Amino acid sequence: MGRIIDAVAAGEGGSYRLQGSAARGDLNLCDMNGNPLYRPDALTAAYTQVEDFLRNPTRHLIQPPQPSPMRTLIADRFIGDIYDSVGNKTVGPVPTQDAGGFVCFGLGLGIFLPLVLEAFETRDLIIYETDPNLIYWSLHALPWAGIFRAVEARGGTVTLVANGDPDGAASEIIFALRGANAALVDGSYFMTHLDAPHNRAVRDRVAARSKLLEVSSGFLEDEILMFRNTLDNLKRYDWKLFRDGPKGGLSAPALIVGSGPSVDRAIPLIKQLADRALVFSGGSSLRVLLRHGIVPDFHCELENTTDMADMLAATRSDHDFSDTVLIGGNPIDPRIGEMFRRRLMYFRPATTGARVFSPDAPALQLAAPTAINTAARAAIGFGVTDIWLFGLDLGAREPDRHHSKDSQYYATDDPYWQGGTGMEAIDVPAEANFGGTAYTTPSFQYAQMFFTRLFADAPQCRVLNFSDGVALPGARPARPEDAPLDAPLLDRAGMVADLIDGLPEPDADPLFLEVCVKGYRLALTEWFDRVERELYLAQGTGFLALHARLKPLMQAPGLEEAHTPDIAARYCASGTIDRCMMLGHYLIRRLDRPDRADFFETFLQVLAAHVKDMRWAAMAQFKETE
Repeated sequence: MGRIIDAVAAGEGGSYRLQGSAARGDLNLCDMNGNPLYRPDALTAAYTQVEDFLRNPTRHLIQPPQPSPMRTLIADRFIGDIYDSVGNKTVGPVPTQDAGGFVCFGLGLGIFLPLVLEAFETRDLIIYETDPNLIYWSLHALPWAGIFRAVEARGGTVTLVANGDPDGAASEIIFALRGANAALVDGSYFMTHLDAPHNRAVRDRVAARSKLLEVSSGFLEDEILMFRNTLDNLKRYDWKLFRDGPKGGLSAPALIVGSGPSVDRAIPLIKQLADRALVFSGGSSLRVLLRHGIVPDFHCELENTTDMADMLAATRSDHDFSDTVLIGGNPIDPRIGEMFRRRLMYFRPATTGARVFSPDAPALQLAAPTAINTAARAAIGFGVTDIWLFGLDLGAREPDRHHSKDSQYYATDDPYWQGGTGMEAIDVPAEANFGGTAYTTPSFQYAQMFFTRLFADAPQCRVLNFSDGVALPGARPARPEDAPLDAPLLDRAGMVADLIDGLPEPDADPLFLEVCVKGYRLALTEWFDRVERELYLAQGTGFLALHARLKPLMQAPGLEEAHTPDIAARYCASGTIDRCMMLGHYLIRRLDRPDRADFFETFLQVLAAHVKDMRWAAMAQFKETE
């Protein structure tokens, strides 16, 4: 963003020139040859486009949250109760016109923006434009101060996305829509103002990733587990704290191995390269490597689920990985730590444990959402500049194969493991690494977005992707013949020792941990008091008024790196409440108008009852730590 702002400030609009005026009704922008951008003029074109879009808008209509059959989570029980309350009321297929976001592909002079704000009751305004000259002339033609005031008065923000990489731009748009108004995303608008190839490319990528707009931003029970696991890990084991070294300061390459199906064909090549690079595994790929005699230097874990600990325990019963160094996120299952004799901890961003127990230690950004994201981030943090990726399929060429045949998933007859431990269906078409089509999931799309951002932030790195799965922006597709088999052999053990020697330890002093727990408990008590008060005061108002009351207490952009007890408290249950609010927003705008007021009051009562359940569950976690 800084580069395009500098370009706008330094430029004079390039070869474009304004012609005519808004007062005369003939305003236009022309190139050096006198060709106009708009026909017949900017004002007429804007009015016509907005009127046409009103008649036939492009909107994202969510699939409403559904409860799991077991209803084990508070959000599931809330969702079930809300659907029961709707009963036989008519729920239409299309919502009212209000929505959380309005995305414009192309800015031009921006004359259409005031018309958009007048015609559509939306919150966030997201504009994609990469031409600094168009931005320059828009600043001259449009009263932008009024645009900002109008959007802010609605509780929204104006976001300019100027990333010239279509994949990166699509990711930024998705992240913007998943901001403070994420619960209102249903019905958001997507309008192509200027029909140019780069605008279409970004629009199509946003559409392909649109399911990510509905992915939960967390849930209470998960945050409770992350807090408890972090505390247990700090109490039970000696750790060193992962720290970034100098960028590009390590001459060794990194060989990063996932457990996508394509890794099975690549094992012979991986064996040839293994002594020429630091070897990283993550999650289920540890077993894949060990079965073929390859012992990784580093193994990465980040999930707090028991499945990963069970998987490692099964692997350890057959294989020795005592020389492998664990790189573990703070909330991993505490059983994992005891399986490794050398351990590096990193604090995962936006996790309760990190916010509570690392007031000074920064979180490791872009190291999620998969263990292989962690591996790539750790390698870059160590200072490598050459990265070789294998088995990073993020899906599969054939959707019926979700992992390597040598992974733990296929080492048992248990249907739970054979099915991928409840993973999503691999049925979203995506561009494949070597051309053609592969298949992915919303969760893997999310991982792809983080890889894209990670590699974009590490221009010093050369990334070769040998995986035969989904294409990975920022990584060059590489065939076996591209493998650097002439790379020098390494003293891997000595290099690992040098990397971890001298790293600091996390603060695990008992008094420090006790103070952190007490501060968090007090902050949670105060947070639930405020939420319950806002729910009480919202009676007799309306859904958007309720959203406005709760929003200051919820997750919000800009708070991701804040490590304080009050921010930890805010994030503990806000993901669950956001999911509840998303369903409410979906339903109330589809009900017949006479039914909406009664539904809102019922929604408010049910939400208040479940917030009491959330409070009880959140406070109960402290009894387990005493």
